Amino acid sequence: MTIEEIKSAHMIYNDHYHRNHSRLYELTKDLIDWSEYPDEEKAFVDEFVCFEDDYYNYILHMERNNIIPKQVVDIGCQLGVQAFIFRDLIAYIGIDSYPIRLKLAGATFLNEMFPNLSISLENKTVISNMSLGYFNSEKFGVTDSVIIDNLKNCKTLYIASTWNIINSLRDYYKHFEQFKDDMMDEFPRVCLWN
Repeated sequence: MTIEEIKSAHMIYNDHYHRNHSRLYELTKDLIDWSEYPDEEKAFVDEFVCFEDDYYNYILHMERNNIIPKQVVDIGCQLGVQAFIFRDLIAYIGIDSYPIRLKLAGATFLNEMFPNLSISLENKTVISNMSLGYFNSEKFGVTDSVIIDNLKNCKTLYIASTWNIINSLRDYYKHFEQFKDDMMDEFPRVCLWN
């Protein structure tokens, strides 16, 4: 999508959908191999795929602030359909603990569990939208301190997480911006960047 298409899609999304349906699902549903997804995931994909308005906001924030990454790393990308937004602009790496079966040029998907990643997050533009801090699992060693330690050296971080994690990460970044979102005060969306 071009920046102009993203601006238009963002306006349409906010006017007509606002978190209760996905426009991206209609554009990507035929690119996904549904045969191995569990029934509980198939049941809600057209209603809740990825909080796509957050991703529109993130790209528009990049444009406004002259943040020009070569790639983005999206931790907890679920089905990965948000890669469609980035496809004409930025290389996309989606990471999730479930296998991703979306076939999209310019996108790479890794079936991995944070914090045991095969790629470094240092000096990268990273997105963690309602994943880290939301789905912590002490059983797998994912605690607030592990999250902070792994995200403190990103170049740019777009995150929807707890205030505890966000406030702790602020010490490592020069800039902070919270996206207006009255519905999600418990898990605010912010950008931290250097």
